[in-house]
Amino acid sequence: MAGEKKSIFDFADKFGYESPFDYDWVKEDFKGADSQKSEDEKQKVQHYTHPDKKQLQNQRDKAEAQYKNTKSKYIEYYKKIGKITDKSSDEEIMNAFSDANKKELERLEELRDKNQKLFDEATSVEKQWNKLDNDIENVVYDFNKRKGFTGDKRLNPSLLKALMFSESEMGASVDYKKLVESVPKSNPNAVYQLNIGRVTDGNLYNSVVKEFKIPVNWKTNYLDFGNKNDVMLAAGALIQKREYALKTKSSHFKNDLVWFNAIVAYKGVSAEGARKAELVWKLFEKGTHPYTPSKKLF
Repeated sequence: MAGEKKSIFDFADKFGYESPFDYDWVKEDFKGADSQKSEDEKQKVQHYTHPDKKQLQNQRDKAEAQYKNTKSKYIEYYKKIGKITDKSSDEEIMNAFSDANKKELERLEELRDKNQKLFDEATSVEKQWNKLDNDIENVVYDFNKRKGFTGDKRLNPSLLKALMFSESEMGASVDYKKLVESVPKSNPNAVYQLNIGRVTDGNLYNSVVKEFKIPVNWKTNYLDFGNKNDVMLAAGALIQKREYALKTKSSHFKNDLVWFNAIVAYKGVSAEGARKAELVWKLFEKGTHPYTPSKKLF
C-alpha cells in the first residue's frame, strides 16, 4: 500500500537460484473424506531463506581458516629458528612475530570479523522474515473459518506472507526501519500506519479492526516490529479488498484469480497496483524477491 520499496540486499554478488520448493497440488480426481479433511487442515506457510547466507557462511569460514593457517605457519617458522617453543605463552608468541606478520594477521582478523558480521546480519534478517509464520498460519486458518472460505476459495497463508513481505520485508526492510525512526510517535495519524502490512488507509484500518475485533494499540504496536495484530490487520484488509474486487469491474483484474484481484485492490486498482500484485504473485509462486528479482527466497 505504500510506495516502491528498496530491497534490503546490498551485497555485490547476484544469485539466480532455482527454487527447490514444489507445490504438491491436490489431484483433480482426489475425492472423499480425505479430501474434505485436507480442506479443513491448517495450511503451512512458506519459509524464506536468505539467499546470501550460504555464501556469507562460506566466506566467513574461509577467512577463519586463512587466519588460523597463516598464524600456524608463523608459529612453526619461529619454532624452527628457536625464537619460541611449544611452552611459549601467547604473549611470547606474538612478541616473536615481525611487524609485517602482525599486520597481516590483523588484516586477516578484520576480514574474518567483517564476514562474521555480514553472516550474523543475514541470519537476523532471515529470522525476522519468518518470525510471524505461526501467527500467519493461525490467523489465516481462523479468518478462513470465520468467512466460510473452503477449498480453493481459502486465503493461502503463503500468499498473505508474500503480500506483507512486499510491503516491509516483514519489518526488516531499510525503508521500513527508516520510516519507524522518522515518524513522530505523538501523531496518531502517522503511527498507526507503521503496521508491517502497511494498511495505511484510515477508513480501511478502522473497518478491519472493527470487523475482526483486533485488540491493536497503535501507540505501542509498532515497537514489536511485527506481531499477531499486524498479521490480523493485513489478513483482514486483504479479505475486505477481496470482497471489494468481487463487486468491482476493472481491466486490471483477472477473471480466474480472485485473490490476485484482492492484492491489486490492496495495492491500489491501477496499472501500478497490478504490476505490484504481479511481484507479490511471483514471490508466492516462485520465491522471487519482489524488488530484487535475482534473489530467490525459496
